[in-house]
Amino acid sequence: MTLTIKTPWDLEGLTPNSFFPIPASVVFATWVGPDPDAKGHPLSGSVERWLGEAGSSKVTRGLGSIAGASVDGGSPYSGHSRQGATIVPRCLFFVEDAESPVTVQTGQTVTVNPRRGGQDKEPWRSLDLAKITGQTLEAQHVFDVHLGETLVPYVMLDPLKAVLPFSHSDSKLPTDDFGAGGINPGELGRRMRRRWRTVSELWELNKSRSNRLNLLGQMDYMGKLSSQLEWQQASGDSKVRVVYGKSGRPTAAIVEDSDCVVDHLLYWVTCGSVDEAEYLLAIVNSDTLYKSAQTLMSKGQFGARDLHKHLWKLPIPEFDAGDALHLRISDAGKVAGEGAALKLEQLREERDRVTVTIARREIRKWLAGSEEGREVEEAVSELLGD
Repeated sequence: MTLTIKTPWDLEGLTPNSFFPIPASVVFATWVGPDPDAKGHPLSGSVERWLGEAGSSKVTRGLGSIAGASVDGGSPYSGHSRQGATIVPRCLFFVEDAESPVTVQTGQTVTVNPRRGGQDKEPWRSLDLAKITGQTLEAQHVFDVHLGETLVPYVMLDPLKAVLPFSHSDSKLPTDDFGAGGINPGELGRRMRRRWRTVSELWELNKSRSNRLNLLGQMDYMGKLSSQLEWQQASGDSKVRVVYGKSGRPTAAIVEDSDCVVDHLLYWVTCGSVDEAEYLLAIVNSDTLYKSAQTLMSKGQFGARDLHKHLWKLPIPEFDAGDALHLRISDAGKVAGEGAALKLEQLREERDRVTVTIARREIRKWLAGSEEGREVEEAVSELLGD
């Protein structure tokens, strides 16, 4: 359909905002008529900003510009970055080691239990998982996976383990539209076939009524899983990835294991060299980028929250090894990364347990007061023109 849009209202500046404590706006649209070829597009032009006390006659209104909302921004890295695979519901995939029920474990197998997480939602939180508890599986189907809870500035924490319906040697997913959950069972190990049938049944019985995807379709939505397998096979010796979180304060690190799978709470960016990766680390982890990106991010009760590809709307040029400033930023990222790794090691020596929250807080505190952190900010500020 076709709509005409009038000047929208921006109500974020009204106070107090305790009634609806997140930024609010009003958009006016008039239906013009059906148009099967019409496509959605971001608002552009002007917005009417309201300022003052809500309900007061002294509220002022003034025109302001709307920041562009397109993901096709000013940086070529927009086209180099992809969101990770949708490995949910987590309880059907993520596992922890379990004690084997037999004295002698069969070679190349592992025994696992489902990993329950604090972020699990119903019905998965209370789902009976007895059928996949204490299972012995072929080790070729167990993968290291990085997600938001394993990412801190400049450093990756230990990955989690997940059981996935393909092997480490596969270059593509063993898809079969008529197979259980969209997988060709003949491509799986005997034990894994049994598990995949079980988790596919649990998915079909408990997924929302509006979700028509089978379990593989859920994982590989928009090619987010298969693209990683394709990259692993096509990248040759140049297997360097930078990952950053899709939400919250921009945070990035290098994933050194090319066989590792990246979850949808992270975006991954392919790099041609370690120098390029360290260049991106310095930029993404900097306060300079965070301040610039906040105006492009959606906001919640506690401020800017959704990053996605919005950071690539900033004028971040592709790394050029012949550019002195780019090399300076890369060197700063390398040194800051080494310092962050040492800080993490120190935290682990001082504490019985270092959570991702503690690691992020303490490393950011160290960066803010260190010479390494200051060099990053100065170099990135020069690049972004702040």
